[in-house]
Amino acid sequence: MRGLILTVVILIAACSQNQPQKRHQETAECQRYRTMMTAPMSPEAHNRLKVACDLSVKAR
Repeated sequence: MRGLILTVVILIAACSQNQPQKRHQETAECQRYRTMMTAPMSPEAHNRLKVACDLSVKAR
């Protein structure tokens, strides 16, 4: 019984280690694109914002 409790405690401790979490931070271009997604604008202007967002993400 004691061994089982020890095993469970060790398993829980091993699984709950503080692992670094990546924070998702949007680029300014992507924030602008998401803000303007529902704005009334030409498809060409909308596409330019999307392309700028995509390029800024790839440049990271």
